[in-house]
Amino acid sequence: MDRFQKEVIAKSVCSAIMEGTPISNSWGFPNFLLENEEMLAAFFGEKVYSIYNNLSEQEKRDAIEWYEISGAEINVMTKSTAWEDDDTSFSIDCVHFAASQPEYYRATVAKLVETAYGQLSEDTQRIIYDKFTSEPRVFQDEIDRNK
Repeated sequence: MDRFQKEVIAKSVCSAIMEGTPISNSWGFPNFLLENEEMLAAFFGEKVYSIYNNLSEQEKRDAIEWYEISGAEINVMTKSTAWEDDDTSFSIDCVHFAASQPEYYRATVAKLVETAYGQLSEDTQRIIYDKFTSEPRVFQDEIDRNK
């Protein structure tokens, strides 16, 4: 379950950064997806789905319940304003996120580097990842510059 949560958090924060859309504190999970493995896999993405798929039935139920309210946890971790309070743009405090949740911060940076810089060589991606993880302020500046 911890791996599932880490990957969901990384994916959610990465999406919010890339799209500029704040994260909702909570929302109802689209349960019809649970009836179709292909749609569920497309919804979660390959990595998150493979983790989810290996959970026990109880863990899957717990994962869906957590997913519905994960936004509130993410917004606290990142010092972000929830969509319910401001639906205009996503803000993040990378320095706070890196200091308070280093594992989730690194996972988010890895997901963003993969998403935004995936066309670059692995060596270049590693340099960017190392820079953003060692200097959260640089990552913050890059996000702010590209809003």
